[in-house]
Amino acid sequence: MKKSNMNKIMMGLFLFITLAHTKEGISLKEIFADAFGKSATVLQKNILLTNSEKTRLQKMAKAKIDSSKMRFYVAKEGQNVKGYGVLLTQRIRTKKATILYVIAKDESIQSIEILSFKEPSEYKPNSTWLEVFHGKVNDKNLFVNKDIPMISGATMSARALSDAARIALAIVSREKN
Repeated sequence: MKKSNMNKIMMGLFLFITLAHTKEGISLKEIFADAFGKSATVLQKNILLTNSEKTRLQKMAKAKIDSSKMRFYVAKEGQNVKGYGVLLTQRIRTKKATILYVIAKDESIQSIEILSFKEPSEYKPNSTWLEVFHGKVNDKNLFVNKDIPMISGATMSARALSDAARIALAIVSREKN
C-alpha cells in the first residue's frame, strides 16, 4: 500500500476515534458558534506532522507532542478571521484526553473544552481551573506553578493540559504563517 494511502487511512481512523469518544450532547459547531458567533463559517484542516515539523513544534511549545495527527480550525466571517480551534489528543497518565482549544484572532486562549477524558473523573480539571487559561498567550509563564495553578491530586492532568495549551498556540502560530 502506498504511503499516501496509508496516511489517509490513519487520519480517517484518528478522526473517527476522536469523534466516537467526544462528550455527549456537545458539538464542535455549538462550541464554535458560542465562541465566534452563529454567522461564522468554520473551516477544518487535518494536520499530519512530519518528524521534523513535530520536533520544531515541540521545541516551540516546550512540550512533548503525543500524536502527529491533529485537527485545526479557522473561524471566519466573510474574509475576516475570527479565531482558531485546535483539537488535540494528549496522554494524561496512562490514558488519553481529547481537548479542543479555542483561540482568539490575537492568539490568546479563548476557551478550553475537554471532549473526552479517559482517566478517573477525580483527575479531570473543572471549569473554574480551565478558566485560568482565558486570555493567556504562548509565553514563558504558561506552565503549571508559574502562571497556571497546580491542581491538588491531579498534577499530571494540570501539566498535560498546560503542555497541550502551548502546543495548540504553537500550531496556530505555524498555521497562520
